[in-house]
Parts: sequence; structure tokens; C-alpha cells
Amino acid sequence: MTGNEERKRTIWVADSHPQTVSIIDQRFLPHELRVARLRTVEEVCRAIKEMWVRGAPLIGATAAYGMYLACLEAENSAFPLNLLNVYAAQLKKTRPT
Repeated sequence: MTGNEERKRTIWVADSHPQTVSIIDQRFLPHELRVARLRTVEEVCRAIKEMWVRGAPLIGATAAYGMYLACLEAENSAFPLNLLNVYAAQLKKTRPT
């Protein structure tokens, strides 16, 4: 990077929005920088399946953040372990290769 370009992460949770995972939507690179905000495990699964994120390390990190969102939701569930198992299975099925 040169000049005044700001360094960006490819995935993050902002302190001001801890229930939202933000990603750089890689479908639009290098011509456009778009940030997608993921709030549910279903949105994370879609981002992985539709290749909004690319590369094994970032796909793994995105799935891990998906489990983070699952944990937030499970806090309010009568059966949190069951819910986490369901979400883990959904995320596992998104693996593109």
C-alpha cells in the first residue's frame, strides 16, 4: 500500500456492533470495495457458498465467526447445545471444496 491508503481487514467485528460480522465482499474486487454485514448464521453460510469470501484461511475464519454468531443466539435458547450443533452442521455443509 502506498500513500494514504488505509489498511483493511477482510473480516472483523466492530466494537460498536458486536452482533455483526463485517466482511469485504470479494466478488467485487479489485474494481470496487464493498463491505457486507452478516448478522445471522444463515447469512454467513450464504457468504461462504456464494464465494463472498475466498481462500481456505478466510473461509475458515468466516465459519468461526459464524459460530460466534451462533453462540450469541444460543444464549437465548432453551437448548443452546442443540442449537450450536445445528449451526455447526450448517456451516460444515457450506465448505466449497
